[in-house]
Amino acid sequence: MMTDMLEQLKYQLAEFSPPSSQVNLPQASVLIAITKSADLPELILIQRAHHLSSHSGEVAFPGGKREPQDKNLWQTALRESHEEVRIIPESVEYLGQLRSIVSRFGISVTPFVGLIPPKTHLIPCPDELECCFRVPLAFFLKKQNLGWDRLNYGGHDFVLPSYQYQDFKIWGLTAIVLADLLNTVFETNIDLNLPHYKRFSFNH
Repeated sequence: MMTDMLEQLKYQLAEFSPPSSQVNLPQASVLIAITKSADLPELILIQRAHHLSSHSGEVAFPGGKREPQDKNLWQTALRESHEEVRIIPESVEYLGQLRSIVSRFGISVTPFVGLIPPKTHLIPCPDELECCFRVPLAFFLKKQNLGWDRLNYGGHDFVLPSYQYQDFKIWGLTAIVLADLLNTVFETNIDLNLPHYKRFSFNH
């Protein structure tokens, strides 16, 4: 079963071609790192430090804004993942890219998916993170674990997917990226085209 999940990830992402982004916005990327484990593939998430001025305490994927020295957004995702949780770039097996998403702050975020060794030793950067943790990929495939949150931003209401895993709430752009991964690879048909969703738009 779990081996099939990894094979499906590889196959579907190899076949998937995300639309090119024509949006002239600041760029960032994130790494959806999944452990290459036949019995229990896990997804790596971080919790940002509570003292940070933005996104404090939020759960996210490793990643960040593109820097001038980055040759491309894949390199951005690898660099940020190494800085934040010490994932060795050379250890990441590239699987593919998902659609870029424009965040509510006007940043174009491109998610990349990669496999890492199951025993990868993660070390969270104390200046930026409270912790890092792993969630079984199978957790997100159970319909009962999907919730919906209402968010008011700029006077507008939005309905967004969310997940509660132990003491961690996974919501916002991170949950949207997760839902897009599940839709793309596992055909979960999570509805991300709600009227409330217009400001959190995919790049087309």
